[in-house]
Amino acid sequence: MNEFVSRKELATMLKSPILAEELSLSHGCYYVVVDPNSQGDWEELPFQSRCPIIALENGSPIPPEAPIDLSCDANRLDDILEAITAQPEASAVACQVLRANESSNINQGLVLESLAYSTLLESRGFQDWLLKRKIGENHQNQSANVIIDREGNSLHITLDRPDQHNAYSEELKDEFCSALHLALHDSSITKVIITGKGRSFCSGGDLNEFGSVKDPANAHLSRTTRSAGSLLAKLTDKTHFKVHGACIGAGIELTAFSNQITAHQNSFFQLPEVGMGLIPGAGGTVSINKRIGRRRAAFMALSGTRIDSETALKWGLIDELLT
Repeated sequence: MNEFVSRKELATMLKSPILAEELSLSHGCYYVVVDPNSQGDWEELPFQSRCPIIALENGSPIPPEAPIDLSCDANRLDDILEAITAQPEASAVACQVLRANESSNINQGLVLESLAYSTLLESRGFQDWLLKRKIGENHQNQSANVIIDREGNSLHITLDRPDQHNAYSEELKDEFCSALHLALHDSSITKVIITGKGRSFCSGGDLNEFGSVKDPANAHLSRTTRSAGSLLAKLTDKTHFKVHGACIGAGIELTAFSNQITAHQNSFFQLPEVGMGLIPGAGGTVSINKRIGRRRAAFMALSGTRIDSETALKWGLIDELLT
C-alpha cells in the first residue's frame, strides 16, 4: 500500500494513533505523497509517519511545521519513489534519523546515526546489495594514507589514496583521526587545512570493506569510539576543507562539519548509502542536516542524486566556489 493523499487526509491520519500506525512499512506502506494543491492546512501534528512523506512542489513555500520529509517536482517523483521502493527499510530509517537529528545535539545525533546504521547492517536490503556488488581490486597503501604537514600555525592534512579516489578505508580513517587529535591537543594550531590528492577529494567508504563487519553491536561501539565527525565538530571554526571532484558519502558528510568549505567547480556531492540498504554513517545525518536542512538532506539521501557545485553553493552545502 502506497498512499497519495491530500493535506487534509494526511492531517486526519497523523491525528489518530491508530491511523498513524498504518503509515509504516510494517503495514505495507512504503511512502506517502501529498498533493500541495489539495485542501487542508499544513500544521504540526501529534503523531509521525514511519515511512517517508513526500510533498509535490507547486512553487509555494512549505512551512517548517509541515510533517513532510522531502519535496520534489513532478519530474523527479517517479525516480524517488523507485529508489524508496528498492530500499524501503533504509529509506524509512533515514527519514526517522533525520527527523530526530534536526533538533539533537551533535553527540546525540552521532550516536543515534551509528545505532541505526549498525541495525541496517543486518537488513535484507544491505545483504542483497552485498550479493550484487562488484568487488574491486584490494589496494593497500605501502605508505601513509594521510599526509600531515605543519606550516607555522597551520596544519595541512592531505588524504593520500589517489588511485582509489581517497576512498575512506579503516586505515585512512584511523590516520585521519590521529591527525585531528594533533589539531585538538596542540593549542598553537589555529588553522587546519584539509585536501585530497588526485582526481577526487574523497569517494566515500571503501566498498571492498563493506560487509566485513560480523558483529553490528561491536561495530557501533567502534564507530562511536573513534569518530572523525565527533572530532571535526570540535574543530568547526579551525578547519578549512578544500574539495574537488567526487565528494561522496564520507567525502561530504565529514566536510560538512566545517564552517569553511571551498569547492572547485568540478566538485559534485552525493549520498549513495540508502541505495545500498544503509544510511549515511560518517555523520551526515547530523552535519548535512544542520547545514542544508532536513528536507534537502533527505532528498540527497533517498534519491542518491548528484548535486553539482553551483547547487551546493546555493543550498549552503559549501561556502565558496572556485571557478
